[in-house]
Amino acid sequence: MAVQGYGVKKWLCLGLAAAMTILMAMDADAAERKAKRILLAGDSWPFFMWTGGMHGIYFWQGCAAQDGLDEAGYADWQVWGGDTAVPMSMAREWRDNVPQSYKGRVVGRLDILRMELESNPNIDIVHLSLGGNDVGRGYFNDVMPQQIRFLGAPTGGTFVLRFNGQQTAPLPYNATAAQIQSAMEALSTVGAGRIEVTGPDGGPYMCVFDPALVAYVYNGPDNNISVSSSLTGGSVVVDEAHHGWEKSWGTDSAYEKLFFQALCDAIEKVIRQALDVRPDIRVALCDYDYLRVDWGGATELETRYAGMRLGMAKFELTQRLSAMPQYRNRCFYIAPGGLMQYVFGLYSRYKYCAVGVGDVMNPCTDSGPAPGAILLYGPNGTPGAAGTVARPLSNLVKHGITQPIPGGDIDPPVDYYPDDRPDPSVGEPHTHDISPRDAILADIGGGDIHLNGLGYKALMKYCTEEFYGEWLDLPKALSSVPMPPAPPDPDRVAAKAGAVLASFRVTFSEEVTGVDAADFVAVTRGGRAGASILDVEPGPSGYHDTYVVTIDCGSGRGTVSVGVLDNGTIKDRDGNGLGGDIDGSFSGGEWYDPSAYTLPVSAWPAAALLVCLAAWAARRRGH
Repeated sequence: MAVQGYGVKKWLCLGLAAAMTILMAMDADAAERKAKRILLAGDSWPFFMWTGGMHGIYFWQGCAAQDGLDEAGYADWQVWGGDTAVPMSMAREWRDNVPQSYKGRVVGRLDILRMELESNPNIDIVHLSLGGNDVGRGYFNDVMPQQIRFLGAPTGGTFVLRFNGQQTAPLPYNATAAQIQSAMEALSTVGAGRIEVTGPDGGPYMCVFDPALVAYVYNGPDNNISVSSSLTGGSVVVDEAHHGWEKSWGTDSAYEKLFFQALCDAIEKVIRQALDVRPDIRVALCDYDYLRVDWGGATELETRYAGMRLGMAKFELTQRLSAMPQYRNRCFYIAPGGLMQYVFGLYSRYKYCAVGVGDVMNPCTDSGPAPGAILLYGPNGTPGAAGTVARPLSNLVKHGITQPIPGGDIDPPVDYYPDDRPDPSVGEPHTHDISPRDAILADIGGGDIHLNGLGYKALMKYCTEEFYGEWLDLPKALSSVPMPPAPPDPDRVAAKAGAVLASFRVTFSEEVTGVDAADFVAVTRGGRAGASILDVEPGPSGYHDTYVVTIDCGSGRGTVSVGVLDNGTIKDRDGNGLGGDIDGSFSGGEWYDPSAYTLPVSAWPAAALLVCLAAWAARRRGH
């Protein structure tokens, strides 16, 4: 029996040692683990900033966004985005909360965004890129503008319109928009108030349906207006609904405005979902560096004009949101247009290439750009002799890029022409992206859309230098963790007879001062109530990054946590308050149940191991 008792003690000692090792390892891991601060959300651009591949095919290793954040000097923080950066996703899908797989179940996209922010209380920056796929596909499920227009110059006759199996009474060749709207509303398949028709007398007219009436154009012809006519001197046509707006790119048309407004409405819903989770969250709507040059039959210049107008609509959206009291100073627009040229430069067989005012139709010359035009070259592609534009090594080093560049050069695959004019060497027109060479998915169109790892890293570095770094430099409460119970303090016990006390270790991102009991709140859930803050150590003088908050846990069954209030008193050494000009309160502390446990939640696995070892030892002893 003595030998058996010795064995039990031996195993218990070993178990205790193992538990202590696990606890120390957990503490070390927690110390080494970077806090997640930036959430990537949206479509393929944030997706490829997060990962270098998809479907088992990897274009590069690692996280380009993390690399860019590290190079900008913020390696202490972590980028996150595995479930909120969804390749090929569209703004309308996010708006409609389209479901996707999430941690073994099916959850709506907006709900996933909320859940990721709730489960990661340190994330206070959402990097959002969205809308590019909606633009690329040229349709929106609830914005189906259909254009009725005349060919030639009709001088008489009538025409009829059909929708979903019914047709209007004959309409005159010079009908007004009001006449067309009234005739369409008379159809039982439409109804009053279900369509809006605008435009000058004689057209063209724009018809916009109630969203409940229409679906995707791919669902069949019943979702489109058709027309027949007996006009004199001309005819009438109805443009395809989902491409009508593209045909007026660069003209500041009503189609553009309608489409862009619908797109911004969808993006607004996503932004609000993120901002509503916590008051310390900022959203940066980061646009794309360029648009494809061959959409909708528009010229490259028209495409860019349309892109600039869409960018302005996005900017106005963020300005409007950021002016609202509940979202004040929390929503921003980032326009990285031209960033790839600035970082990587741009080659051409000509000495100069420009776009903008001036000689738009002949922007590439050897003699120089037209007056007022904007050079496309950046610091790595300054104008020089034909075909020999140099990229100074110093500029590459400045942007964290060394030569030789892994995976080949980073120049556009062929010469780039802003207006798609024919390449004089081959005599054929071409449309190419301005992304770095070897852009991913180039064989299936990705070369007109995506960057490579270096490009996405440069994008995150730029965003950090322009916006995120300033926010990350602000002091922030990072954690509130229950501590193992300390021996009772006789003075405090006398003052709080019968009280259940607990201490929480609250950690900040940097040393702060002005911290006292008024900066914290005891939060309860379940059946527990009456918790309150007792004191904080050290006191409000001096600078510290860790404070111990002691609370009265109140009474009842349930859990308690400690949150941080931003009441303007906590400051870092530069005088910055929590969150800067927004509310930097923290509510993501760990929960503690004083009626059930005497160890902090983080110690439960080790405690469970000890219990199992004790049970096993007792069972062995019973043998």
